[in-house]
This record gives sequence, C-alpha cells and structure tokens, in this order.
Amino acid sequence: MPTGQLKIPAIDIEQTLRENEQFLKLIIDTEPECVKLLDRDGSLLMMNRAGLEMIEAENFEMVKGGKVHELVDPEYRDDFINLIRAAFEGNAGELVFKITGLKGRRLWLESHAVPLRNEQGAIISMLAITRDITIRKQALEALADKQQQLEMLNSSLEQRISQAVSEIRLKDRMMIQQNRQAAMGEMINNIAHQWRQPLNNLGLILQSIEKSFSSGNLREEELRTDVHSSMDIIKFMSHTIDDFRNFFRPDKQLHMFRLKDAVQLALKFVSADLQYQRIAVDMDIHEDVYANGYPNEYAQVVLNILGNARDALAANDISKPFIRIEGGTEGGIAVLRMRDNGGGIGEDIIERIFDPYFSTKGEDKGTGIGLYMSKVIIENNMKGRLTVCNINGGAEFRIEIPAHPSKS
Repeated sequence: MPTGQLKIPAIDIEQTLRENEQFLKLIIDTEPECVKLLDRDGSLLMMNRAGLEMIEAENFEMVKGGKVHELVDPEYRDDFINLIRAAFEGNAGELVFKITGLKGRRLWLESHAVPLRNEQGAIISMLAITRDITIRKQALEALADKQQQLEMLNSSLEQRISQAVSEIRLKDRMMIQQNRQAAMGEMINNIAHQWRQPLNNLGLILQSIEKSFSSGNLREEELRTDVHSSMDIIKFMSHTIDDFRNFFRPDKQLHMFRLKDAVQLALKFVSADLQYQRIAVDMDIHEDVYANGYPNEYAQVVLNILGNARDALAANDISKPFIRIEGGTEGGIAVLRMRDNGGGIGEDIIERIFDPYFSTKGEDKGTGIGLYMSKVIIENNMKGRLTVCNINGGAEFRIEIPAHPSKS
C-alpha cells in the first residue's frame, strides 16, 4: 500500500513509554523514605526528594556526583564505605549511622542497601532505602532513662509490666518497618529484572517498524500487529508497577481470597530472580482453595519463604535447584506447603529460626526478622499456624490458616 494511503493508529508509543517512566519516577520521588543510587566509589547517581531534604540540599544538581559518605560522621564512615563495597560484591546490608546535613542539621539514619544489576547480571550500582530514625533514637534513649528511673525507684510490678509491654510493641513496630523496607529495596530490584526483557522486545519492534518504513515495505497489517504487540508490552509493564504499589498497601479488613492468587502475586515479584538463578518452581494449588485473611500480608509471608529458599539453594550450590509449592484444604484449614532441595535446616537451629533477629546469613546479608514477622502475620493476625521441618534433603514450610466456610 502506498505510504500516502497508510492509516496509522492515533497512538504515540514513545509518549506512552515516557508517561510510564514519569509515573515510576513520580512513585520514587514521592516515596517518604530516601531512595538513592551510588556508584562503586560512593558517588551519588540519583536521590529522590525525601533524600535531598534529609541532607539539606535544595536540588539534586547541588549534590550530583558528590560523595555521600563525606556527610556521614567519622565514626560511621568506614562502615558506610564497607556497605557500598559489600553491595558491589553482591550482598545486601543495612547500617544505622549519623550524618551532618549541608546546613549543619544532625540526624540518625537507617539504610538498607542492595546491589542493582544489569541484564547481564553485572552490578551497576547500589540501591539504598534510608529513613530518618532520629525520633526513634531519642525515644529509645528516653525509654532507657525512664526504665532506669523506674528501677531506681523500685516502682510497683504493674508499672514495670506496663513499661515492658510498651517496649515490646515499639520493637514489633520497628521490626515491621524494617521488614517492609528491606522487602521494598529488593522489590525495586525485582521490577528492574521484570522490565528488562519487555524493554528489549519493545526496542526490537520499533527497530523493525523503522526498517520497514525506510525500505518502503511497511504494510498496514504489519504496523497494526506491531502496535498491538507494543501496547501489550506497555500494559504488562504498567501492571507490574500497579502490582508493586498494591502489594505494599496494607490490608485493612479480613476478607476472602484465593490461595493461588496470593502465591502467584508473590512469585511475580521474585520470578525474574529465580529464573536468573535457574531455580525451577513447581506449583500445584487447588483452584478452589479460599481463605479468610489479609491477602497482601499472606503474599509477603510467601515472598519471605521464597527468598529464604532462594538464598539456601544459592549458598549450597545445588546443581538442580527447585521449589515445590502445594496447596489444599484439610478439615476446614487452608494449607500451603513450600519445599526446596537446599539441604535443609540444621537440627541445632531449626527451633530458633522464627526468633526475632535470628539469621544464618550473617549480619551483612540478613536482618533476621523476615521469618519472625511471617510467624506474627500468620499466627497473630490470621489465627493460623506456621511451622517448618526437614524433608527429603530440604526444608518444608507449612502455612495453615482458616479456610473460607463457603469454600472449604
């Protein structure tokens, strides 16, 4: 068909891509915690608005390419540099430290860092999520002073119990926030994995359109097919962002959800990483298994267990790694079993893996709160049960929560 008669759909693919990119930037820029990217020598590549406010910078151009660790107090500076070094060695980590802003304001900060990789798996930068914990530090110091005063005054047993309960609640809130921040940092890395292949495919389609147009062989049917394919890719990328946003939106009320949907949501965020590590996932969950609970929190528990299985399989260098997921109902209980062949859990520690801050990965690789929070979510929030045992050369986690009465 002559070029003059070609009917091109009223759609601007590049504009749509720009809008999606702007949407992602908007999410990062409006995130209340500091999000930043650093290169190998600690130079600042990107920082959102919250981060600029923390360091008292009026705009990013003031600090672009600068060394963030120069703002860190000397006693924590080496630890901060080691955090960067560890990220470029492929390790996640966290650090609590103090900084002095550009205008002299002093803050306590808590940073969670993960390596950011390109399509070939090479580490290109360090991604860090940082939050201001100054108020928390002051509160903890105030609580410590108060505790000392109570002990010195030999207050009543009722006062001491009340103080202990307050400290436990504060600790739980801190753990929840730490767990969500660590998960968010890893989630952003997973989104990057999820987007690489679609972006590559989109680029190939656009190159094909340009080549056909330049040679005068661009047919309307071919163009329509390419445009529809491009829109499908763009919609997939947009849905990835929507899933990410909804995943971190807390559930307010108990309601019915399908177990398979919650598991698939968790798998979506870690699938690219599992594929990169050549970990096979075999899932067999009955279609009609429904439960009462909080689907997002349930998916976070599944994601925590998947992450532990992935790390165990990688650490033990399993030749044919796999994760098996099975779901069904047993006497009014919705049961999910997740098993791997990563070598299992040592009998000397298996009773402690749900303890807060207990981790076998080392301080620079794990927070030790993921499985603890998973147990709190299942047993406290959903009135269920979370257990683990060793079976057939691997670990098997068993999640039990009440099935929905009309579906059990």
